[in-house]
Amino acid sequence: MPVDKVAWRPLYSKAVAVEVESCNEVTTHPEQVVRNWFKESVKDFAEVHVWVSEECFSKLKQLHDQHPEAYGKIRIHSVGLRKFGQGAP
Repeated sequence: MPVDKVAWRPLYSKAVAVEVESCNEVTTHPEQVVRNWFKESVKDFAEVHVWVSEECFSKLKQLHDQHPEAYGKIRIHSVGLRKFGQGAP
């Protein structure tokens, strides 16, 4: 997080907030997911990055596309997940 070196205060206007959403949340409570993008605690951040698993990314993209006010400030990302004990360590 960027910090003012004189006052040692966070420079929220240059920082990025991160929201991690579950598939369950995106599917059952999409209105809450959108509310998280604009809640008071993230309003001062330069951007909000929203992460969700690959399997739910299309639903998150639909939500994003339905809210043009999110364009520019809200960035959505997917992450590949694998079950514990499968694949390389």
